[in-house]
Amino acid sequence: MTHPGRAIALALTILAASTLAALAVDPIGTWLSEEGAMSVSPCGAGGALCGSITSLTQPTDPTTGRPKTDTHNPDASKHQRPLVGVQVLFDMRPQGPDKWADRLYNIDDGNTYDAALSLDGANTLKIEACVFLICKTRTLTRKN
Repeated sequence: MTHPGRAIALALTILAASTLAALAVDPIGTWLSEEGAMSVSPCGAGGALCGSITSLTQPTDPTTGRPKTDTHNPDASKHQRPLVGVQVLFDMRPQGPDKWADRLYNIDDGNTYDAALSLDGANTLKIEACVFLICKTRTLTRKN
């Protein structure tokens, strides 16, 4: 017969392990938005994250009939590169539990902004980018 103290200790250990696993949410993977999908992966040192476009909901430019390209990039030599594969999150460094911050490249205007990532549970990633006091937030869901 098992000693009651051991059973309680075992139950507490299991509870603590499951609680820690629930708190350790991992942002690495593929995330979906209305516009398409982005892959988040480790890059550099210190737990930094980077993200690249992996697919677009509307991949074809209606005016050309060809894959959408990085036409808003300030570097004219990049105007013909396909948007799929473009890195949009750079060196997002940990800022606390489930939070990262650094830079975001906006394919809609070709500018780079200060941005922050935060996880809201295991399947929701929020990206917030700000210019002065104006901020926009985009919510992505984890691809299963």
